[in-house]
Amino acid sequence: MIQHIEIDKSKKEKPIINLTVTRVEANVWNDLGFEKYHYLTPTLNKSCKCLLFMWNDIPVAFVALLNTPRKGVRFGHAISRIVILPDFQGLGLSTYLLNFCGGILKSLSDKHFLYIKTIHDKMGEALERNTNWTPTSYNGKIRNENAITAEGERYKNRLARKSYCFKYIGGAIYGYEKLLLPINELREKKKTNKQLTLDLSWNLIIKCYLYYI
Repeated sequence: MIQHIEIDKSKKEKPIINLTVTRVEANVWNDLGFEKYHYLTPTLNKSCKCLLFMWNDIPVAFVALLNTPRKGVRFGHAISRIVILPDFQGLGLSTYLLNFCGGILKSLSDKHFLYIKTIHDKMGEALERNTNWTPTSYNGKIRNENAITAEGERYKNRLARKSYCFKYIGGAIYGYEKLLLPINELREKKKTNKQLTLDLSWNLIIKCYLYYI
């Protein structure tokens, strides 16, 4: 069961939040109830690399990264899911988490890129203000009627709305590469206790554990 806390969001100063990020199995998405809070769908592609962010052992956010190679980009990845639980929304965490994910992917090589496509207006507007992300050629476009019909009724509402499409162009964040190892390899390393830290502005500290199951 998820514990609920109260944060006074009316204060001008943002609270100090020490986050721990852990690579987790895909079932954590459902086990901790994140699927209830995604704005479009509760489903999750099980091939995603899943990251769980916690504060004092309390779940805060979940980010799922999906391999999405595309023309000219062999090592393309996309934000498949990002959910911040209601108690922690309104603190600007999504910006830091998106930058963190883009940075650790870029640390693998200059050929690794992270993309995001969303119809969530607030997140799209935040990306427009984020200098670590640049719009792609698909940004702001709406699929034509023929394409919407071809995709089927299930996706009609999503495809008929303006999409915000961006690519991460910020710097690399080193020291977290092992979070992105193949899941089978991490299962072999699940007893590793190595811990890493990263200071991300306004005293937001991300501590990294290699594996959680």
